[in-house]
Amino acid sequence: TGYTRIQLRSGGSLPLAAMDAVGEMLAFSALDQPYAGVEQLRALCTPASLGAFAWDLFQSWLVAGAPSKESWAYTALGQLGDDEAARQLALLIRLWPGEGAHARAVTGLDVLAAIGSDVALMHLNGIAQKVKFKGLQEKARAKIELLAEARGLSSEELADRLYRIVRQTSK
Repeated sequence: TGYTRIQLRSGGSLPLAAMDAVGEMLAFSALDQPYAGVEQLRALCTPASLGAFAWDLFQSWLVAGAPSKESWAYTALGQLGDDEAARQLALLIRLWPGEGAHARAVTGLDVLAAIGSDVALMHLNGIAQKVKFKGLQEKARAKIELLAEARGLSSEELADRLYRIVRQTSK
């Protein structure tokens, strides 16, 4: 395949047959209710290789014209994506409404939230704070409010925490 090979934490990479099984698993795993095997995969494999594999799937989906019946290749980013995938996706989310892909951008907010890392949430918060498409900005703000509430924080407290964490890690 032309996809990044998924690397095992113990060394080596998943066999090609297992890579096919990962694709099948992701195809029926929902973003809001991931298949149990996804967590096992995350435990056994390196985050960077999972993120790169998910990004490759996503890129293939885009090149194929982003068919809605194959959107699992997009939402797989939320299940396997890493900080690099979050950074790249956030750039696209900011552009898509201007290209007539507002719904795809809104789904991207869910994908960033599902990635859930500090970097992903920082990008989600950045979209909530400043993006030229007001509808997208409002949806991002609502998503940040839900995430903050789930953590027992206000949106401002979550934004503050994310800013401090990201500032510390970039030193």
